[in-house]
Amino acid sequence: MDLDVEKYPHATVVTLTGETIEAGSVEELKKAILPLVETNANLIFDMSRIRFIDSMGCGVLLFTERKLKEKGGHLNICCSSPQVTALFEMLGFRNFLGIYSSKEEAVKSFR
Repeated sequence: MDLDVEKYPHATVVTLTGETIEAGSVEELKKAILPLVETNANLIFDMSRIRFIDSMGCGVLLFTERKLKEKGGHLNICCSSPQVTALFEMLGFRNFLGIYSSKEEAVKSFR
């Protein structure tokens, strides 16, 4: 999976470029984001292109948050579709992930 990466002073925005995050792409995604997790404390996943995420994909988000938290960082999510946002709400992700409607809000939250 290709990732578009934008660096900001307090966080790095990672735009996920596929339309889905599911079992078949999870390992590839983990390999792609692991170097970013190792070199950044705060990440923002821009999910504007993602239309579907399954339980394995949600597991990657939890994995990323756990790794960042170990080093004092945090994962925020932005720009998710209404369907994906509804799934995150149902799963209680808002209790431990920052979920924002825009990239600007997510970036601002790390200042």
